[in-house]
Amino acid sequence: IKGVARNAKIHLVSAWDSNRSLLLGQIKANEKSNEITAIPELLASLDLTNATITIDAAGCQTGIVEKIRDGGGNYMIALKGNQGTLQEEARNFFTQARDIGHQEAGCKTASSLEKGHGRIEEREVVVTHELDWLDCKPKWKDLTSLIEVTSRRTIGGKTTQEKRLYISNLKLNPERAGEIVRSHWS
Repeated sequence: IKGVARNAKIHLVSAWDSNRSLLLGQIKANEKSNEITAIPELLASLDLTNATITIDAAGCQTGIVEKIRDGGGNYMIALKGNQGTLQEEARNFFTQARDIGHQEAGCKTASSLEKGHGRIEEREVVVTHELDWLDCKPKWKDLTSLIEVTSRRTIGGKTTQEKRLYISNLKLNPERAGEIVRSHWS
């Protein structure tokens, strides 16, 4: 490619329709850190009406959430350290909910188990819509759900576990939340 150093990496931000296995659009970000500016540009080129937009943690920005909602779309966005207060509050909530019992904390849960190809994958999805306690909620347009996904993978007798957090404007049951999270990686 003309003008690109031989070993330079190109970072692309893509919009993928997981229901139809169709690439809807793609934009080049100057560097990985510039995904935050590329995402709104890509969203502006799409009809977001009634679409559910999933984005990894780099896109967990109040401006991106607002752009999705203003365009008539819904969001399910991964939550990591780039939103420290929100992430910590969500993590603390789910820890306390586990300690007192998910139902007592106003959470709904679903679990799944898959076996195949020499591995066992267990997933637990926990969803809460009771967010009145969340001080930063007003910053996130139409924030309705916090979701925690715990994945345990056993391969060759070795088990690893990962917890991931998400935010959404949708009032999701845990089964649907799990489907949306998994579809992101299709």
